[in-house]
Amino acid sequence: MKIRRKVRNTKIFAIAGVIAVVFVGAMSYNVYSMKKQNKEYVQEQKNLKKKIKNEKQRTKQIKKYEEYTKSKEYIENTAKSKLGLANDNEIIFKEESK
Repeated sequence: MKIRRKVRNTKIFAIAGVIAVVFVGAMSYNVYSMKKQNKEYVQEQKNLKKKIKNEKQRTKQIKKYEEYTKSKEYIENTAKSKLGLANDNEIIFKEESK
């Protein structure tokens, strides 16, 4: 009887040990994959912050250009370059075509 009990206890401990090893292995794999995914998320976050910074700079440039397009200087430059117009006190010289 004692031998049977000892064998039975040994089998139970062996099964419990295998289950513990499998559990620890699964948990280790999950921790590893989560750390890897976290690194990817951190890198993606850095890239997005960089894009946000670039877009904020671009927004400032667009606002400056918008202000410039509403200015008298822009209107005059556009009229001169695209329409060939000039102010009353200006003389336009054109090169002769050969």
